[in-house]
Amino acid sequence: MQGMGSFNVVTPSAPTQLAVETISLADMNLANLVLHVVTVDGVITWRQQVKLPAQGAPETSAFGQAMAMTDSTLVIGAARSGALSGVVYIFARNGANWVEQTKLYAMDGDLAGRGFGSAVAIFGDVVAVGAPNDDRMGANTGAVYVFNRSGSNWYPQGKVVISNGRAGDLFGSAVSVYGTTVLVGAPGRNSAYVFTRDSRNQWGLQSTISRGGLFGTAVALKGAQAYIGAPGYSNQGVVFVFNMSLDPVKQTQVWTLAQTLMTTSEMQAGNGDLFGSSLAFDGNRLVVGAPGYNGVYNGSVYYEIGSAWVFEMTGWTLEARLTTYDALPESEAQSNVLSGHHFGASVAISGNYVLVGAPDFDQVSMDQGAVYLFAYLPAANGVAGTWARSGRLVSNA
Repeated sequence: MQGMGSFNVVTPSAPTQLAVETISLADMNLANLVLHVVTVDGVITWRQQVKLPAQGAPETSAFGQAMAMTDSTLVIGAARSGALSGVVYIFARNGANWVEQTKLYAMDGDLAGRGFGSAVAIFGDVVAVGAPNDDRMGANTGAVYVFNRSGSNWYPQGKVVISNGRAGDLFGSAVSVYGTTVLVGAPGRNSAYVFTRDSRNQWGLQSTISRGGLFGTAVALKGAQAYIGAPGYSNQGVVFVFNMSLDPVKQTQVWTLAQTLMTTSEMQAGNGDLFGSSLAFDGNRLVVGAPGYNGVYNGSVYYEIGSAWVFEMTGWTLEARLTTYDALPESEAQSNVLSGHHFGASVAISGNYVLVGAPDFDQVSMDQGAVYLFAYLPAANGVAGTWARSGRLVSNA
């Protein structure tokens, strides 16, 4: 499983639809790849509701490598074999079902837009699609394609690139949309770029933010605040938080560093954690994935188990560290200490629910992948609130 961008819990009490995908990387060219939609009933029971097959693109693989979702629209990225660019599927909710609405392709042909569908984002009627391997300006320079919905139809709005792009930038590896602003990560250049849409529907570069350590691997945008992951920074990874203001004279955007989030040895973190590889926020919480995290259990080190960290955004305090085995009974914990599964490669949050992807989880097959589900249990009867693991989803296809 790759790039689980977001999911949505409609209400905390009613049955809820959410979309996740697990995929065997050893079987990337299977003709029939499906997305599994499941329904949650309370905290513990998760059951499959329906499968969404990838129709009409026979060379499609890695269906579900990137996803984004609103209440009524589901956006799914997929690769295509060979040197072709990918495809993005748009599904619309129809009651309890999801109906394919259209497919999106790179508007300038298959040989451009390589990696199209590696990252996706949606806000309202705007979808942004990352193509980090686009090579029109050099190998793996990258690009982002923007589409706009009118009624039930989707139209290309433009291709966003940087004028001084160069080989290896990987521009479009991560993308986020909020209102008329698109935030794009280019970890090959240790940069993130802010574009805004004008009254003519043209996307123009407003700001460039740069650091180091694969800065731009993950991005998230919430109003005038940007969260940018740099999993190679300071050996273990950092998330940078920036606030935007307007220059009163030039009337241009100014992005100022407001907070730096990183783990410490007191949090049982260490070098190579890749903290900041994935990001997701909702309300007042930010979830950060660290798929390189080495876990210690019963005195033994298990490498690259992975972890996810939940921060409360008002005071930037750590609320929880999530792993595959914490808070489980002793009889279950040992079997869930799984080296090399890279738990935290993708994260999503909605309200009191968190999803964490482990793309290299092994069960039926190698690298089958899994999604772990956590629910926040509020404080009650003098007991502090806590996060509890409520299930694990794997593909049964």
